Amino acid sequence: MNVNVLITAIKANLFLIVLVDIIVYILFNKSNKSFSISNILIKNAIILVFIGLTEFSFLQFFGSKYISLNPNVVKHTIIHNIKDLVKDLKIN
Repeated sequence: MNVNVLITAIKANLFLIVLVDIIVYILFNKSNKSFSISNILIKNAIILVFIGLTEFSFLQFFGSKYISLNPNVVKHTIIHNIKDLVKDLKIN
């Protein structure tokens, strides 16, 4: 793995974490402390784990077996099917 890309990704994630923390803190203070930050963090962590597991499972079982089609084969098949359809319409 490219070390520069890894460092940039870590910096971006840290920046976003700090930004989200600041926004949550500001909203918490403006709301007269009417909600629990720990409750929100726990619920969001649970949601994040389930979304992560779902995405990981999907990529492992379905995404890893994905084989892209050759566009030329698709075009050839469409043209061949259209020619067959036109030929069948002319006969009838």
